[in-house]
Amino acid sequence: MPPEFAFPRALRSDPEADFDDRFGTEVECLLYLMELRWAKRFRCTSPTCKSTEAWLTEDLRWSCAGCRQKVSVTAGTILDRQRIQIRSWLAVAWYITSRSIPVSAADLRRELHLTYQTARTVLHKLRTAMRRSAQRPLRGPVEVAVIYLRQGKQGVLKPRIRGRFPIAIAVGVSRIKGLGRLHLCRIQDNSDDGLVSFVCDVVKPGTEVRTVRPHNSLYERGYNHVRVGHSANSDSTRALLLGVGKVALELEKWLGWIQWRRPFQKSITASQLDYYLYEFAFRFNSDDSGPNLLFERLVKYALATPPTPLRASRAGQRK
Repeated sequence: MPPEFAFPRALRSDPEADFDDRFGTEVECLLYLMELRWAKRFRCTSPTCKSTEAWLTEDLRWSCAGCRQKVSVTAGTILDRQRIQIRSWLAVAWYITSRSIPVSAADLRRELHLTYQTARTVLHKLRTAMRRSAQRPLRGPVEVAVIYLRQGKQGVLKPRIRGRFPIAIAVGVSRIKGLGRLHLCRIQDNSDDGLVSFVCDVVKPGTEVRTVRPHNSLYERGYNHVRVGHSANSDSTRALLLGVGKVALELEKWLGWIQWRRPFQKSITASQLDYYLYEFAFRFNSDDSGPNLLFERLVKYALATPPTPLRASRAGQRK
């Protein structure tokens, strides 16, 4: 890195600064992405190079000292090879993280003056990046259950789901801190194998796992299984596992807000539900973060997420 070049850390120095003050031009947006992705050291994105030496060119790309290839800051990320300006990506991320209620593509089109297709594409891809908030395995006592969302009628702040989809929930619990981090996803069926597979993916072995139904195979996988109660009823599960019950209630409110803000949509489909679950988990796991930190975290997730075609990103169902 040239000694005369420095990343513009002042962009994040004032927490009350407006988006236009921080990111007034495309150049400022690119410099901000450089700070987040290569604050410590440049890394070439070529699989055969991996050089850490480069210099900055006039077009704000890096010229690798190893392979002489010009590398963009968005190369190998979910923002790569997009015809959408970086400022539009950051504007959507800023708008999402500065609000506590769900945001739709119609909101982005109206407020940010984007085309509906651009708003929809950026929103889908950012929600895909939000999946990274639930990558670290859970530790400590964890409550695990499969729930079905309660259906709402027209005008009621509860979601109307097209179909009956089982949603697996795993949430950390603590007597001192309350609820911890959350993992959830739509699964294929409410079977013992489906739940055990979900636990193995999101919970660290050796952890205490609390469930309502008996899952003897969890012992064989190295988990300390604790059965709470003796009922498989959905309402009883929420009452016995208070952490799961609170998450389910908040999730229904979240989806209900989406339904209320989009009255023309008769019901939520399976592919739409997957995206909403990504965003709900991202917000739940970042509940103690302010809007500025939430914005930065979302942009970092976008830079760490590999390119994903829009259609392929819809395949969020756990098989």
